[in-house]
Amino acid sequence: MYRSRAGLELAWIPRSRPRARATTANLLKMLDCLGVMCAVVHGPCVEDFESSETVDFFIVVNNEEKAKAVIAWMNKMTRDFERGTGKLLNFRVVTLAELRELEPGELDQTLGSGIQVAGRLDRELVLRELKEPHVMVTVDTTFMKVRERLKLAKYLFGSEEVVVRGARAYKITREGLVDKVGGVRLSDNSFVVPRDRAGEVLKALDEKGLRYFAREVFLSQRDLRQLRTRSR
Repeated sequence: MYRSRAGLELAWIPRSRPRARATTANLLKMLDCLGVMCAVVHGPCVEDFESSETVDFFIVVNNEEKAKAVIAWMNKMTRDFERGTGKLLNFRVVTLAELRELEPGELDQTLGSGIQVAGRLDRELVLRELKEPHVMVTVDTTFMKVRERLKLAKYLFGSEEVVVRGARAYKITREGLVDKVGGVRLSDNSFVVPRDRAGEVLKALDEKGLRYFAREVFLSQRDLRQLRTRSR
């Protein structure tokens, strides 16, 4: 899968900096010639090129031999790049096999917030490699009364309660079952939890005699952030 990046490769560099744009364009052209799978520019330079001190690249290649070639070339041209852009060059080169060993949250943030500037493998496919197994659970509330559904939601997702002590009132949050295992609420009767914690959740539902449906899904850290935002 490949999406056209026309106009995006250099959009983060002001047009008032033609030398910086030309220097970066030459670098990107060479990265494509070297056959990198995906190259993303990220960090402060993407948001504000002028005030940033560095240009940060994250580069994915298909094997160790290719990684050595790309690293050698990047080191060789660093001085010219820094002279042409007026910025320090930072870069990281990893193989596809190494992606699974990297911290998912950090890597997801790097690829998710950056701009793809080279490579034939779309960064969305790289992000897909970072997805971790979760279990999506939906509790059957078809025959439950309203009061029972509210009680279930409180059990699963916790609640906010006001406690009065003397002349003062305090709002406290009580965690529910899903919160305790690091899960995310989807609706009043459905949620996702990490696969390695799903067993204890399903056991608790069984003990309460609840009927439910469960299936495995794969989610990245970015997916989870979006789900948490929607559930608020």
